[in-house]
Amino acid sequence: MDDHVEAARTLGLTHGYNDLLIAAAADALTDHPGFNAHFEDGEHVLYSDVNVGVAVDTDGGLLTPVIRNVDGRGLADLNKARTALTERVLEGDFSMDDLAGGTFTISNLGMFGVDDFDPIINPPQVAILGVGRRRDDATMTLSLSFDHRVENGAAAARFLGTIAENLEDPNTLSGYLD
Repeated sequence: MDDHVEAARTLGLTHGYNDLLIAAAADALTDHPGFNAHFEDGEHVLYSDVNVGVAVDTDGGLLTPVIRNVDGRGLADLNKARTALTERVLEGDFSMDDLAGGTFTISNLGMFGVDDFDPIINPPQVAILGVGRRRDDATMTLSLSFDHRVENGAAAARFLGTIAENLEDPNTLSGYLD
């Protein structure tokens, strides 16, 4: 069995790997606050709340509902919030508030068999995480698109490294364990 799926199941997740991705990114965003931000009118605005958008493929096109105040929420709570929000969006029963206020976005194309891709930043956010499929050897590709006007490549590498570390050892996400 895939190590990532096994880790998610060990942590009590009943749905997929996305909840672990959200927690791993949220934890990294608190360690690297420059990426939990907007760039508006030439100003880098940092946010204390971590509000993660998760791209969802709908019949009407791609939408990015936002899970609010992700940092410190347990994985079971994240799972419940993400599942309910995704279902509302897929059913067309959502408000514009459900799509607003994101400080960071995750786009997971793994379920489409995509190995890697370069996601496009959702302005005014400064970064987006692209997630490829989990391969048979339990590896996957993470890619980060970010606004170079705000953060440089070395800072982005450190941020992405923190996400990878969190995914390699989910026990580092102690603040998210229920």
